[in-house]
Amino acid sequence: MKSFPFDSAVTYDEAGNPVYDRGYNSQELRAFFHLLYTDGVFPAPATGLKVVAYSQEMSVQVLPGSACIQGALGIEENARTLVFEASGEAYDRIDAVVARLDTNYEKRKIDIYVVKGMEAASPVAPELVRQGGIYELRLANVFIAKNTTMISTERITDTRLNAEDCGIVTSNPERVDTSPLFDQYQAALASYLKYVEECIDGTTAGALRAQLGTLKTQLGTTDISNIGDGTITGALASLNTHTGRIGKLLFSRSYANAFSEGAIEIPDISDYKVFIGYFQTALVSPMIGISTGSNIIFTGSIITSTTEAAVGRTILGISDDTLTFIKGYAILGIWGLDIY
Repeated sequence: MKSFPFDSAVTYDEAGNPVYDRGYNSQELRAFFHLLYTDGVFPAPATGLKVVAYSQEMSVQVLPGSACIQGALGIEENARTLVFEASGEAYDRIDAVVARLDTNYEKRKIDIYVVKGMEAASPVAPELVRQGGIYELRLANVFIAKNTTMISTERITDTRLNAEDCGIVTSNPERVDTSPLFDQYQAALASYLKYVEECIDGTTAGALRAQLGTLKTQLGTTDISNIGDGTITGALASLNTHTGRIGKLLFSRSYANAFSEGAIEIPDISDYKVFIGYFQTALVSPMIGISTGSNIIFTGSIITSTTEAAVGRTILGISDDTLTFIKGYAILGIWGLDIY
């Protein structure tokens, strides 16, 4: 691994020349700076290495500025005047002004050059050279019109901000590739969400089991398969229907006078608990019996007052039977038949 800067221990060869055990060459230093800075012109001043028109024939000026090319630094302290070749007679051309790094031994420098383009009916700018120890940054393209001797501002295209041709020096890397980190984050997030989903499913399943257990306890062992459509909702709907029918039957029976006996036919309510109640207004306390078929389900005295008295009984298992009243006196009506 290369690492620096460190001080060298100095020894000497037979000719007396120093030998450094931690010496570094220019290529290693350029590689180091290339890790820190991108290629381009430095942003300060804003006019750094800008190409502008000049009053001299076929000339432009490059304003003072600095550039970084592949880790090598070039600093132009003064305005540089560049002279272009004469224009063609038949066709236009486009020349380029470049800052060129040349690491070949004969050059070993950064300098500013004019690269001549090809004359054509539709001219294009010359390609940049970036091989063989040479690396160029395009500062501007200059349109050289045929049969002209001056270069105006309108003929100069500033390319310093074009990242492909030149660009502005920034910290390197300007952007960090976070794709692997993002992929890792996405995988971790997906794993976490799956874990949460599994936990939620487990909790939900436990809650549902508890609710079903409670419902089962509340329902007991009652078989409702033959009530309505066999569901709880159907059984309740059927219950409401039967209750309405029974209520209608009972409320339709009113007696204004004393009677010795009476009977009311009722539908099948064998699967329900039914509360039957009635009231009467009288000053006597008659004996009353309520039976279903041969089964006597209530007998006793009604305790009366000057207003009213009521009795009731919960009846189970009445099935398509006749409700019979025996020895009733002054009964006005049966008033309550409802779910108990």
